[in-house]
Amino acid sequence: MAEKLVSASRVVVARFRRQRPLRAGSLIVTVLGDSIAPRGGAITLGSLIRLAQPFGVTERLVRTSVGRLAQDKWLESQRSGRQSEYRLTEEGRTRFAEATQRIYADSPRDWDGSWTLLWLPETARAHRQRIRDELQWLGFGQVSAGMFAHPTRSIDETRARLAKLNGSEVIVLLRGTDANKRGNHELVKAGWDLSDLGRRYSQFVASFTPVLEGAVEQRDALAANGTGRFHESDAIPRAGSAGPGSKPRPRRAGASSGEVKRSTGGGESLSWETAFVVRTLLIHEYRKIHLRDPLLPRALLPDDWVGTQAYELCRDLYRLLFQSAEQHVAQFAETLAGPLAPVSQATLRRFGGIHAE
Repeated sequence: MAEKLVSASRVVVARFRRQRPLRAGSLIVTVLGDSIAPRGGAITLGSLIRLAQPFGVTERLVRTSVGRLAQDKWLESQRSGRQSEYRLTEEGRTRFAEATQRIYADSPRDWDGSWTLLWLPETARAHRQRIRDELQWLGFGQVSAGMFAHPTRSIDETRARLAKLNGSEVIVLLRGTDANKRGNHELVKAGWDLSDLGRRYSQFVASFTPVLEGAVEQRDALAANGTGRFHESDAIPRAGSAGPGSKPRPRRAGASSGEVKRSTGGGESLSWETAFVVRTLLIHEYRKIHLRDPLLPRALLPDDWVGTQAYELCRDLYRLLFQSAEQHVAQFAETLAGPLAPVSQATLRRFGGIHAE
């Protein structure tokens, strides 16, 4: 029943493992943001090592990666005997929250036709690169030397985000519209390389479409077998009835959820472990592209903008894999105090609602 899904999932995992160099630090950031931050933001080092194993990331790489994240003030650690736990710092939580809002939310649809324009004078030359980096993170496009623009970022929001940067006191911020409405697309062309972004999104769609097709086929087949009304989060068969906020079941030493298991309807079905790995890689690859996306309103994008297709694919597949992936996290991850916290309600609102039908 699920052979197509299992086969497509193996291709995605194998592609990631072949990457050289294997960027473990970036993957750990994805695991922390997608799976651990929603459950309190703390995890033992041993748990993180277990979660990283199916990706082909070694214990040494995990230790090196979390050490660097701690040096960069994203994580802080504490020890209890031979065990250590890493927790997001206040700065780390803030950054993860900002990224989460961008990754799991749809692009803005409504636009009043106004632009926020930012002029960076020569007097800020010494701090220009740091300010440019922050503006790029905020989605601003550089339309000319010293001039940046964004259609939906407000002046107050932009000023607040730049206030802590050296040199920001000389920045000039304006809000205005193109009187003839002919220059809007020229500003987009000058400020952003949508063709390169579109190519990246197209590659993402091509990579994960077979996985989505397999997951949909499995959901439909299970529904036809009379397993009851289907919620998208329940599409991957799973043993037991524990929800994403439940305590992990006791584990045997060396126990693993494996790559595949037998489904109740016959044939192969994705294991919790593989659902977790595929969901993580889905968000990992989407994040690398989407955080480069300025999230322009629909009125400024091509009618057939592939970024919309990429978002819808990521949303649909994430919903299908969510429950099984959470089962794996609950079973194989913990804090020094015990099980991870339940999944937050905010997490269940990702992509418009995990349980949406």
